[in-house]
Order: sequence, then structure tokens, then C-alpha cells
Amino acid sequence: MKTFDFEHFQKDEDFFLQNCNKIFIYPTDTIYGLWSVVNPESVRKIYEIKKRDIKKPFSIIAPNVDWIIKNFEVLDNFENELNEFLNKYHWITLLLNKKDKDFLPELWNLSKLWVRILKHPFQNFVAKLWKPFISTSVNLAWQSSAIQVKDINPEILSQVDLVIDWWKTFGKPSVLIDYS
Repeated sequence: MKTFDFEHFQKDEDFFLQNCNKIFIYPTDTIYGLWSVVNPESVRKIYEIKKRDIKKPFSIIAPNVDWIIKNFEVLDNFENELNEFLNKYHWITLLLNKKDKDFLPELWNLSKLWVRILKHPFQNFVAKLWKPFISTSVNLAWQSSAIQVKDINPEILSQVDLVIDWWKTFGKPSVLIDYS
């Protein structure tokens, strides 16, 4: 496991883009989370790290609004509504129906997914790859959330590839919106 400060993440983005298939710990809006580009191996590994039942899906971070519109059922005014929400809140998590049931089979062929979009440098990172990232809290079920790297369970730390450490989290949770 390698630890980097947030400034390093921003300055050496190419390194992180080349390592996007690895399992990251990163600061979210309120807590630290696990993430990786969605692929069968990273999804399997994150389920193992979290000791999570595969029937409990994870959310994804979408590359951008156009990607959401292309892959999920949304209303005509979706982009305007989403922009209004993003102007008011900085992280939005939407429950959306997939247009194609076979889209993102790594996520167990569910008909709907929780899709996140955010106002944060991580969004720009995800957008550059035009691929979704799996996103979940770094804690095990029923354990306290980590608001600093020192709060993260050592067992989890030993199973990840990269840690991005930021001295603070934002303090406001995502707004959940059911569009399904």
C-alpha cells in the first residue's frame, strides 16, 4: 500500500490514471471510501475487502452527466435538474434504471444502480477515463466510518493498493434522489 497526499494526487494525475484498476482509499464528502474503475476483478476484491454480501450493490461514480443520460433512463429535463442540485449540494447520489440490463454486468446485472456525481477534483479524474468507478465507504458493516486515514481498520488498509490522504472531509453527505 502506498499513501499519497491529496496535493500529490492532483499534481501527478497521470500516475493515478495509469493505476485506475487498483483499489484506492480516498476522501469523500463526509468519510473515507474505497474506489476503483469498475471491472470484474476490482468489484470482486472490494466485496472481499468489505466482507459484503454480493446481493448488496455498491454505488458508482459516473464520469459525467452525458454518460448518465447515455446509459440510464432519465427525464428530458434531467440535466437541468441535476445542475440545480449540484449547485445546491456538492455530491448527488441517484437511483437510476439502466437502459440496457446487460450494461455493467460486473455489478450483478441489476436493473437499477445508485449513481453518484460530484463537485470535486475526483469527478474530473473519473471523467478523463469515461469509465464509472465503484464507490463505497471504507468501513466494514456496522463499524464506524473513517473520517481520517488513522480511523481506517488496519485489516482494510493492508488489502488496498493506494491511499489518498486529505486532512479533512467535507462534512455534508450526498443527497439521495430516487429517479427509478
